[in-house]
Amino acid sequence: MQEVYCRRESSALNNLGIVYLKLGKPREAIRCHKESLAIASEIGDRGCEGGALTNLGTAHWSLGEYRRAAEYQKDALAIHQETGDRQGELAALGGIGMTLHSVGQYKEATAFYQSALAIAQEIGERRAEANCLMNIGIAHYYLGEHQRSVELLEEGLAVFRKVEDRYHEGYVLGNLGNTYSSLTRWEEAMDCYAQSLDIARETGDQRGEANALFNLSVELNRRGDKAQAKEYAEAAHKIFTRLEDPNITKVERHLALL
Repeated sequence: MQEVYCRRESSALNNLGIVYLKLGKPREAIRCHKESLAIASEIGDRGCEGGALTNLGTAHWSLGEYRRAAEYQKDALAIHQETGDRQGELAALGGIGMTLHSVGQYKEATAFYQSALAIAQEIGERRAEANCLMNIGIAHYYLGEHQRSVELLEEGLAVFRKVEDRYHEGYVLGNLGNTYSSLTRWEEAMDCYAQSLDIARETGDQRGEANALFNLSVELNRRGDKAQAKEYAEAAHKIFTRLEDPNITKVERHLALL
């Protein structure tokens, strides 16, 4: 009975950490996931342990602490492969891909995303499939393969809309806007950024809101509207500061030009 109670407590702490991260409170998320991990390790619940490790990796990634994030994600992957948890393996592979991507290792990241995509398609996890398509599309964008990026992002967007995942719909729209901008499809880019901002505010996605504001600022500056560009950039900077997001530096560089 005590073990059942501990397992439920570990799971509840893990879920609470996920909520904290979505609310833009990564430090609180880390605290919850560490408590969850400690309980899961004590009672030998490998499934909860792997989930806590994956979520710890995501929380540290959000703070730009990529080395620590990678350590947690690799430990999680080993556990999920050991236990045969395909869903957990999928999440860990995606997490490692995101961390590699964040340090500029786009080709290496794509390999992990492709492995995650294969599992998502194997187990019929449509939302995860769309997420993998989006991540691969973003990697192609950074590799300079913009047309391929558009194809993958649009494919991912269609799936997110089909499963009614508004949160990720907003995220993929922001990245699609970046790719359209690189192809000088300015109006389409602006439309994507505006939609992304509306969805982020609707879903309470603060990081998505800040990203959309920054992207709109860059586009407005390109059009010569420096006053509006500065207003959006300052709003983005305020949110990123509150979230302790590493994108603060990027926004500060942009503000210095306005």
